[in-house]
Amino acid sequence: MARPVGRPRHHRIYLEGYDKAWKKAKTIEEALPALIGAALHAEARRIMARSQQVVPVATGKLKASAYVHKPVFNGPFVGVDLGYNENEEAPYAIAVHEMPRAGQTGGLRPGIRGEKGQRISSRQPWATTGQWKYLEGPAAEMTPTSLARMAEDLRLRVAALVKGLKS
Repeated sequence: MARPVGRPRHHRIYLEGYDKAWKKAKTIEEALPALIGAALHAEARRIMARSQQVVPVATGKLKASAYVHKPVFNGPFVGVDLGYNENEEAPYAIAVHEMPRAGQTGGLRPGIRGEKGQRISSRQPWATTGQWKYLEGPAAEMTPTSLARMAEDLRLRVAALVKGLKS
């Protein structure tokens, strides 16, 4: 049958479930920044866990001063702060971080020797375990694979969200 001249042909397509799918997509879009922040926070906790294995320990104050903050959102950017000595519990944190012999002196203050060349103990305790660059080292070690871990973490979080939306 020929189409009448002057009258355009119209087609209508109805998508069943479109409104429901759109609502789910909007929910995922709104949740995505928080999910990304959570994945970044989880990676920061993994870096701190590795750092805790190598931080020099004399009194335990430095190790106990570790922190990982919740994600902070600033426009399109998200960040997580992690470190040591936030509340000045261990004011020597930076000095220890930058001391190559940190944790390697057998608990004695480096450079203190008696008349006969023997080591002399100082009044301050010195770390017997750990290493310098106790935060920088683990961060640098883990950075090459961080993106893959965060992507997998984000994928699992989005999948869990989508699974929760199916009801």
